[in-house]
Amino acid sequence: MKKALANMLFTFLSIVGYSQSNNKIVIEPLLKTDTSYGGQKLVYPSGDSTETTLAKVIVPPGASTDWHMHDYPLYGYLIQGELTVERKGYPPFLMKAGSAYAEVIGTWHNGTNKGKVDCVFIVFSTGVRNHPLSVKRAGF
Repeated sequence: MKKALANMLFTFLSIVGYSQSNNKIVIEPLLKTDTSYGGQKLVYPSGDSTETTLAKVIVPPGASTDWHMHDYPLYGYLIQGELTVERKGYPPFLMKAGSAYAEVIGTWHNGTNKGKVDCVFIVFSTGVRNHPLSVKRAGF
């Protein structure tokens, strides 16, 4: 009886081990860059006051981010929808679902959801503790 139980346990563990060994982790690079989408060199803050932020941002249809800028590198991955980004003196930049990007730094810009579904993206930043991800400019 003990031998039969041991054989069943061995068989079960072998099947589980086999099925788990066939599962492979896939790493799909989404962005690898040293510049923003505006061509600026990415420079990171230094010192002991750095802070990392990861956030989900939802921009409903017809809404905009308002004119703002980032003091430190910020990266995003657009999960759903499209976002039209404006910068003074440049043609609009269209971000589409499935795209990854490095935000412009120290440049005023505004993102507008001109589509019919929520624009959903994940943003990541390595900035300075207690400093906002973006600085808004009223009346731009």
